[in-house]
Amino acid sequence: MVAVCFLWHCPASHLGLPLAITLLCEVRTFLEVQANLGSAAARPTRPRDHRTLRHMPRLPPARYLLRARDLADARYAEPITVDDLAAAAGLSRAHFSRMFTRTFGESPRAYLQTRRLERAAALLRNTDRSVADICVMVGLQSVGSFTTSFARVYGKPPAAYRASLPPAASRVRIPNCIVARDTRPRPDSRVKTAHGEKTGGGDRP
Repeated sequence: MVAVCFLWHCPASHLGLPLAITLLCEVRTFLEVQANLGSAAARPTRPRDHRTLRHMPRLPPARYLLRARDLADARYAEPITVDDLAAAAGLSRAHFSRMFTRTFGESPRAYLQTRRLERAAALLRNTDRSVADICVMVGLQSVGSFTTSFARVYGKPPAAYRASLPPAASRVRIPNCIVARDTRPRPDSRVKTAHGEKTGGGDRP
């Protein structure tokens, strides 16, 4: 604005051509900025959040269900419920149960129970822990319910299932560090020198 007033009172012949051109460019830039601000203020604005949400890709429902299934796989030994799985997926209990059953072919409760029974069967095969201990280790509270559910899935109670297999001691894996320690050659008291001679612990001359 100062440049406009200055040009109005001082002719370009008094200023010189370079200075007059510079001032005119500043005036043009000022007028363009004012025009853009006016058009932006007159243009109706839309909520930014709506525009952002419209362009965000929508995730398939199975992605949310995988969170619940991963939770059941990782924390089956804890007393988690279907409500906990639904909360992990961000869905209501009823809607979550319907979508989980449709996607994975079994209800969330059945999936969690199957995961616990699979772990119980592995403990019966590979350990000598009691049935009651295994029941608690896989997240179940009632030994009677555990026995009934296990017999329904595997055809026999936990004790009979264990008796039909070889003893767990026959399949105990020895850690590699123990194997390396026990199979390492014992150090010889006499060490060969570079010339093939042996130096023992005898008396020196």
